Amino acid sequence: MYIIFIIQSVFFELLWFVQLVCLMNTHKIVFLGKSSVGKTSIINKYMFDDTISDHQPTVGIDFFAHTIVKDGKQIRLQMWDTAGQERFNALIPSYIRDSTISVLVFDISSRESFENLEKWHTLVTNHANPAFVVVGNKCDLEEQREVSKEEHEKYAQSINAQFIETSAKAPINIPELYDMLASIPLPQTAQVETVPQKIPSQPQTQTSQPQTQNLVDISKTNEKASNGGGCGC
Repeated sequence: MYIIFIIQSVFFELLWFVQLVCLMNTHKIVFLGKSSVGKTSIINKYMFDDTISDHQPTVGIDFFAHTIVKDGKQIRLQMWDTAGQERFNALIPSYIRDSTISVLVFDISSRESFENLEKWHTLVTNHANPAFVVVGNKCDLEEQREVSKEEHEKYAQSINAQFIETSAKAPINIPELYDMLASIPLPQTAQVETVPQKIPSQPQTQTSQPQTQNLVDISKTNEKASNGGGCGC
C-alpha cells in the first residue's frame, strides 16, 4: 500500500512542478487536520455541491484543482486533501513542500481537534513557509460547540493566520472560504495572467463527480458573489 502512495506522491509532485512552470499564478493549498473534522466535505461541497454526510476517511492524499477569477485575474487553486489518521502522517511532509497555503481545519464541537492544530502547524513550518488559514468547521453544531469563536480567533492571530467558520452541511461560508484563499497574495515569483474584461470577476462552476485517489482537474468560476467573514450561525 505504501508503495502505491509513494508512486502517487511522485506523480503529483511532477504534476505540481509542470503546472508551476506553465501556470505561475498557482496556489498549492494543503488541507490539514484531525480525521473527521470535515476537510473532504469542505472541498466536495464547493467543487461538486456534494452534501453527503458519511464520507469515508481519506486514504493518503486526494487532489483537486480549479481556476477561479479574482479581481480580473485567473488564479489556479490546487487543493491537496490529506488523511488525518496517524498512520499517514509520515507521507504528508512530501506534499507540504512548496505549498503556498496551509488550511488548518478543526471541528468546533471537538476541543481535541482544535488542540491538535498546533501539531499540524509545527509539521508545516518544519517543511515550508506558506500562508495559513484556520477553519472552524461544523459551525451548524452551535449547541455542541466546545471551542469559542474568541479562542479560534486568538489562535489564528497567534500564528499570523486568517480565520473563518464554515459548515459544509448547512452550508455556511463555503464560497467565502475559497474567496479568502484566492485573495491571499501569490508568491512574489508568480506571473499573474490578466483576464479580458468580458470575463466576470466572480467564480462560475463546472462540476463533475469526485474520484477518490484520482486527479480531478476542474476549471470553474462562480457567479455568486464571494465575501470573506465569520460563521453565520
